[in-house]
Amino acid sequence: MSKIDVISWESDRSTLCYRYNSDSIKNGSTLVIHESQTAFFVSGGAIHYEFGEAGTHLLSTQNFPFLNSLINLPHGGESPFKAEVWYVNQVTIPGLRWGTPSAILLEDPTYKIIVPVTAYGTYSIRIVNARLFLESLIGNMSLMGTSTIDDGCIKPFIVQNVSQTISRRISSQESSILTISNELKSMATACKEDLNKMMQKFGIVVTDFNFMAISTSNDNDSLQRLTEAKNRAAEITIVGSAERNIENVSQIQTPQQEYNMWHAQINGIRVDGLSYEAISGLISAQVVGNNTLLWRKGMSSWMPASMIEEFTILFNINKI
Repeated sequence: MSKIDVISWESDRSTLCYRYNSDSIKNGSTLVIHESQTAFFVSGGAIHYEFGEAGTHLLSTQNFPFLNSLINLPHGGESPFKAEVWYVNQVTIPGLRWGTPSAILLEDPTYKIIVPVTAYGTYSIRIVNARLFLESLIGNMSLMGTSTIDDGCIKPFIVQNVSQTISRRISSQESSILTISNELKSMATACKEDLNKMMQKFGIVVTDFNFMAISTSNDNDSLQRLTEAKNRAAEITIVGSAERNIENVSQIQTPQQEYNMWHAQINGIRVDGLSYEAISGLISAQVVGNNTLLWRKGMSSWMPASMIEEFTILFNINKI
């Protein structure tokens, strides 16, 4: 059995931790620690020493007295001994991907409809407390790459955190699920803060966290019902406002006022006395569509809204 003279590990950005396991380490071996690495001497399941300074370290009983308990002294200290050297990689590991493995069921606070939502994005991590990381997560694993730590530790926290953050944001700000994608940046900041609070106990810091998208399936029935509910609410609000405006107008209108009032067929219901501004608002809210029939005095018949000169430009703007 050859004796180990040099102990070293060339870390990369795909591995967080590595165990150098050998029964051939001898007194006088050289331990190499690279920048952004911390090494631990482990034997019998216990950490005997932490090497936090980059450079070469001569493993001798004179330099490190703890070795006296490991080296076979009756053989003059020349007999190799069994021990583990754990290396922890403390560089920032960027561009890791996360995503919800299944849809998160969220209730829209405005319309009380439950909609399945999926989310995905990227994040970066760094080990800031190597000893805490080693004691908390490693166990008897010989090699821990980012895929292992990613799936086993961080991702479950991310899914839980994302679900809670989206729900909290929707509830506290009374935001609709239909508009939640406008708040990706602020939600990413909130998720990063919450994740770091949870990851402290593992010696890990999340240095960057991003949402790439929060989405719902266009084919989902609940999303369609939510969109319909929003449109109905917009219709009621805008039409109701128009009707209240009409009530405030004198019952006796001048011929010019009556000429300027529009009449619309909306979802099978005739709505009378709408101003140009009211119709414009209904077009913006997508309550009045291309084929919604409109009429006012002076027109020979009802016409689709998009065919009427006053409103054609509004439909073209909505397409941009």
